[in-house]
Amino acid sequence: MTVRPEIRAEDPLPSQWDALARAPSPWLSTTLLGFSDRSPSDRLRRLLRGKAGRAALDAANGLDVAALEHLDAVAKINAEQAEAAFRRTFVFNVSVPIALAAAATQAAPEAASKILSELGPAEASSYLIAGAVLGIIATVYHAHAKARGARDIADVIALVRAARCRDAA
Repeated sequence: MTVRPEIRAEDPLPSQWDALARAPSPWLSTTLLGFSDRSPSDRLRRLLRGKAGRAALDAANGLDVAALEHLDAVAKINAEQAEAAFRRTFVFNVSVPIALAAAATQAAPEAASKILSELGPAEASSYLIAGAVLGIIATVYHAHAKARGARDIADVIALVRAARCRDAA
């Protein structure tokens, strides 16, 4: 019976992953309106020239096919995890509070009306509500930017892998 060595948490990650994990997220190019600097028809060229794209290209250059396939798999898993985290963040911070508020107004409409009528625009509670809404927006926006950055890295690695396979054929 062969005893396999124990796998540590960092073992499945290629050495190039550390540089990719620190690649900046596209904060400024994603707005709350959904506009993107890659909205024009030539999205891939802009993707490859962006910060995350350049970091992914740097990490992938010089890798053999097996190492590139490994990096591609890691990048895809990372992107899936980041997108799942964004979905959870959105549901927890947006959908659940809206559902709870709707349920509260349906269950006790008089109490909800009284609470809303007592909150005047000059009261501190309205500033707290505005701060909470801005905090929720910032949290969801941050999660979206991180998911987009992870997807950018995965897409660039997939493009490099496809080009490498094309050149090998």
